[in-house]
Amino acid sequence: MSTKFFVDDAGNYIGGFDGAEPPAGAIEVAPPPDDARQKWNGEEWLPLATVDPLTTPLPRLEFWLAAAQANVSKWSIRDRIAAMTEGVEKWEAIAWFEEAVQYRRDDPILVAQAALESITPEQLDALWIWALQTYDLLPSPS
Repeated sequence: MSTKFFVDDAGNYIGGFDGAEPPAGAIEVAPPPDDARQKWNGEEWLPLATVDPLTTPLPRLEFWLAAAQANVSKWSIRDRIAAMTEGVEKWEAIAWFEEAVQYRRDDPILVAQAALESITPEQLDALWIWALQTYDLLPSPS
């Protein structure tokens, strides 16, 4: 008896069955996927999606540890925000600085503060990826 492989109607791999009845509505496919997380598009298995590390947020602690590697202290950022003109922009910066539990690479406040610290976008990208790798925060393919 040979194994038959099945997906659900969304293309998610269900498994292989040796003579047993697959779940109702299962669709037979061949060959089986290399990785059970792959999706079937009706003709072939799709490769696993890769995640752009620059879209992965950094938790607060790891963000500030990475900032320290770039010789940026929380105090220098705090002082710069305190010196801003009163208004919505300053209040948003205060909220971002004091309340964020994670930081995103493309956050406008982060980008502006990095520029004021003379950190280029390329340097910030490299630092971001370094932090994700160093603190084991890179997501696996989905």
